[in-house]
Amino acid sequence: MNEIEKILNELKEITSTKHFLEYVALRNKGLKKDAQKELEFFIIDFISQNKDIQRHCINLICKIAFLSNRYDLYLPYNLYNKVFVPGLKNWIADDPKNAIPYKWINDWEQNKKSIELDSTDEIAIEKFSNQVIGRVSMNQHELTAGYSYDGDPIEDLSLINYVQKFVTGINDENKRNEITERLTELRKKASENII
Repeated sequence: MNEIEKILNELKEITSTKHFLEYVALRNKGLKKDAQKELEFFIIDFISQNKDIQRHCINLICKIAFLSNRYDLYLPYNLYNKVFVPGLKNWIADDPKNAIPYKWINDWEQNKKSIELDSTDEIAIEKFSNQVIGRVSMNQHELTAGYSYDGDPIEDLSLINYVQKFVTGINDENKRNEITERLTELRKKASENII
């Protein structure tokens, strides 16, 4: 049984996720209208739960979205932005030393805070590494066309070096090597563009 199946089984044990699991099944069958109704029922059930159950559900659902790379399926806009994000912000306010809620807010500073609080969380490291790669890549994307470096290559080098020290904590060798290789390429370009 893979990790996604384990999470789905764990969600099945939580009574209030019945409608969420039905929503997923219907979406997978292409029945969007019926799925939307189930999602609405889930949101009603979710809001009525205590905050511990809500937080457990948020963590599981965000984790399965990340592992499957199916954010569109598991975290539709109305669920994530209107229900989960406010829940994550409340969680941070209640428990500012807990890395989990910072990890699931799609915000640069929040994700950075997550790995600062728990430098062993592989998902947080991977998410933040990919954000750094995206940000630095954007600063370098027009170099091949002969344009100048967007942003500050010294700041980018600092950022690359900062995230690199966490990447060694990714156990999946393929992911770790892929991220390291990408950071190495970006480091080289940034170094070449320091004036």
